Amino acid sequence: MILAAGVLLWTSERHAVVQDSISPSFSVIAFVSPSCPVSRVMTPKILDLQRQFGPLVIWTFVIAEDDPDSVEISDYVDDFQITIPIVVDSGHDSVRKYSATTYPEVFVRTATGVVAYRGRVDDSFLTIGKRRTGVLHHSLKIALEALRDGRQEYDSVTTPVGCMIELRD
Repeated sequence: MILAAGVLLWTSERHAVVQDSISPSFSVIAFVSPSCPVSRVMTPKILDLQRQFGPLVIWTFVIAEDDPDSVEISDYVDDFQITIPIVVDSGHDSVRKYSATTYPEVFVRTATGVVAYRGRVDDSFLTIGKRRTGVLHHSLKIALEALRDGRQEYDSVTTPVGCMIELRD
């Protein structure tokens, strides 16, 4: 389904989006790339959070590549059994809107549209190619729990580690 010039919503009958009667309080926009190894490591973690937070959060994956490969996206969806809607943003409108720089990078928006968190899923990677032996900070989960519980003691900005999002002019 084409949403706007250069924006395509990727859906699959096998991976249907289920609407619940609970009104969501937050939305998570996750910039991901099927070809980025760090993004592929983080995808199951994002999907786990989707299951944990259920209908409290609306989840969207954004793939912002100039020439997206539909076979690669389809394989990515199948590999991870992705049920989150994927916006293919070849025009980079979403990248510019959020000033996203990295795959993966996540943004949490409140119901009023305020970006309450921006950054990494967790601190699994120190740098590209250098992984920790264990996760110390589950940054996105901590932010979502704090927001859900009305607490303000969380880091609202963290530095994502991954593949650079290349903007075209």
